[in-house]
Amino acid sequence: MFAYHVPQSGSSEYYALDLLESILSSGRTSRLYKSIVDEKQLAIDIGTYYGNAFDPTVMYIYAIANQNVEAEFLEKAILEEIDKIVKNGITDDELQKVKNQKLMNFYHTMETINGKANMIGTYELFFGNYSKLFSAPDDYNKVTKEEIQNAAKKYFTNNNRTVGILQTEEEK
Repeated sequence: MFAYHVPQSGSSEYYALDLLESILSSGRTSRLYKSIVDEKQLAIDIGTYYGNAFDPTVMYIYAIANQNVEAEFLEKAILEEIDKIVKNGITDDELQKVKNQKLMNFYHTMETINGKANMIGTYELFFGNYSKLFSAPDDYNKVTKEEIQNAAKKYFTNNNRTVGILQTEEEK
């Protein structure tokens, strides 16, 4: 598991980081899943988490190693995928895919009374004003490939990362 220190939900970089998190692990065509699970078969599962927070927080990247795959080898492969985004950025298709996903999730959540109440509360608490939820679709849509790459460059650094490896006694 990797933990990268990132800013709180109300920050100006929130939408770029949220889209970056989705590019890394949202669905079977995401960067990490496609490369690490499907193509290289180094892990049986991989994912990310970037939750809402009042204060600076962390973005997690986790993976469950496939049989006979050393943790260090899996770690290196994940870092290579992250470095590709830092160095080369993302594609137009990747950006459009995650923007579409965020938009659909947003409107799907807003279809129910419970979803609306949850979104109002979330934006009031974490973004400082519930009315910011009305501009959220546009705020996601305004994010550029360059902003996502800049966020990756800024936060996905060696000095900003903590790595933890959980192993059974037999693996030691």
